[in-house]
Amino acid sequence: MKRETKLNLAIIFTLLATVLLWTAGVSPFPPTIVSAQGRLVWFTLPDITGASTTTALSATGQTARTCQLVALSTNSVVIRWGDASTTVARGAAIAAGGGQFLPPGGVGSPYAIDLTTTYVYVATGDKLTVTCAR
Repeated sequence: MKRETKLNLAIIFTLLATVLLWTAGVSPFPPTIVSAQGRLVWFTLPDITGASTTTALSATGQTARTCQLVALSTNSVVIRWGDASTTVARGAAIAAGGGQFLPPGGVGSPYAIDLTTTYVYVATGDKLTVTCAR
């Protein structure tokens, strides 16, 4: 048998096996996201309206595996985020209309986000929206 024929048969066999697996309800491909803790459950926090002070994202001991911080496009200045020493001139900046994604960490792991120790500085009248998942 010619080499091209063998190659064509191998391709056809692979495609047929893939279709058969899919029709049987089995994905022939590995999952792209694997989590030992299961699925993410999204929750939102109330908008943070600035008073030119540094504020924790939550005062109730919540943790999250991932968060998205979004500064409203109507804000007058950048929002800062970081630790308790975050101020108008210290911390990572989020421009008006911009956002910051805090990547996933495992529940109970050292990579979980403690919302009581994650702080933001928001100028008076500006707003920040916060969406997280656990």
